[in-house]
Amino acid sequence: MAMSEYQTAPASPRRVVTDAAMPKKQDVQTVSLNVAGINLTIRTTQDLEYLNGLVSQVNSLVQSLKQSAPNSAIPQLMAMALIQFADRASEAQMALERSNRKVETHIERLTKILGALDNPEF
Repeated sequence: MAMSEYQTAPASPRRVVTDAAMPKKQDVQTVSLNVAGINLTIRTTQDLEYLNGLVSQVNSLVQSLKQSAPNSAIPQLMAMALIQFADRASEAQMALERSNRKVETHIERLTKILGALDNPEF
C-alpha cells in the first residue's frame, strides 16, 4: 500500500479538492472522524471505509487501555495507543527487512547456480 498523507482540515467540511498534479484516483477529500471521542476533520486521499477501519482499531485499543487504566485522561490513553501502534509498525518493518534479506540471499544463491550452469568448467 502506498504511503498517504493526512492533513488537518478546517472545522467545516468542504468539497472534494483535487490537485492537478495528482492522478484522478488520488483525489483529496475532507473527512470527519471521531477518534476516542475527539472530532477530527482531515484531508486525505484514503478511502473512507479504510479510514473508518483505522479509527475502529484506535478506538478499540483506547477503550481497552481505558479499562486497564481507568483514571488516565484521553491524551495519555492516546499516547499509549500511539506507542503500541508504533511498536507494531516497527516490528512489521523489521520482519519485512528480514524477509527481504532472505529473498536477496536466495536470489544471490540462485544466480550463482545459474551462472555455473551457463559456464560449466570441465
